[in-house]
Amino acid sequence: MKLLRLILILLVVAAGAARAELPAGWSTNLTAALSEARSKQQSLLVWFTASWCGPCRLMGRTTLTNEAVLHVLSTISRVALDIDEHPDLAARYNVEAVPTFVILSTGGDEVARTTGYQPPADFLQWLTNSVSEAKETAARQIRSREQLAAADELLSGTNSGSSRQAAAELFGL
Repeated sequence: MKLLRLILILLVVAAGAARAELPAGWSTNLTAALSEARSKQQSLLVWFTASWCGPCRLMGRTTLTNEAVLHVLSTISRVALDIDEHPDLAARYNVEAVPTFVILSTGGDEVARTTGYQPPADFLQWLTNSVSEAKETAARQIRSREQLAAADELLSGTNSGSSRQAAAELFGL
C-alpha cells in the first residue's frame, strides 16, 4: 500500500513537472484562448503536446524561448494542449503526432499546421509565414462579409437594376 501511494505521488509530481516546462505566456484553456484571440483580433497558435514527448519538451526549452520566436509569439495568442488531457480536441484537430502546431484565424479556422521538432530558425520562418497568412485570411473574411452586406442591401432595394448589381456582387465573391 505504501509503495502504491509512493508511485502515485511520484506520478503527480512528474506530471506537474512536465506541465511546468511550458514557456511563459501560454494558456492551457482553448476556450479562453479563442476568446482572447477574437477580442484582440489576433491569430491563435495551438501547440498540441504531451508530458511524455521528448521533442515537445525540447521545443519548449529551446525553440519557444528563442528571442526572435518570442518576438513573433508576442503578437499572437497561444495555447498549449496536452493530448492526453484533451483527447477530444486532439481528435477534433486531427492531431496524429506531437508536437503539432496549428495556427487558427480570428474566426477559428485552421490556416497552417506543422508537426515535429523544429529548430528556432525553421520554426520562426513557419510561424512568420503562417501569421501573415492568417492576417490575409482574416482580411479576406472581412471583405467577404462587407460584400455580402452590400449585396443584401442591393437586394432589399426597389430599384430594378439593384438585383442585377447584387447578383454581380455575389458572383464576384
